[in-house]
Amino acid sequence: MSSPVHLPSLGIGARVDAPLLVLDVAVKSQIGGDPYTLLTLGNRSGRIGTEPFWQERQGEVAGLRSGHVVHVIGEVATFRDRRQLRVSSLRHLPEGAVDPASLLP
Repeated sequence: MSSPVHLPSLGIGARVDAPLLVLDVAVKSQIGGDPYTLLTLGNRSGRIGTEPFWQERQGEVAGLRSGHVVHVIGEVATFRDRRQLRVSSLRHLPEGAVDPASLLP
């Protein structure tokens, strides 16, 4: 198995195409608005938050919870001086496809 992507060293604009562990799923809403979901993804090198999955993208994150492994394609961006992952593709990997323990520190 190849080495996992080193999340802390990724610069703005860096492309990510890798399996990552879902560390947290946070469902929030704007004041008086629609809900959105933020994911925290990680591997043994660190963690990175995603941009919001707005109402029209809720199907992509439906059913995800901490401990799931997903294959993510995206690009590192910034919002309010914080790095986040702009996800273009997210696919929940079947159990056993990647050992979640291999993604933990």
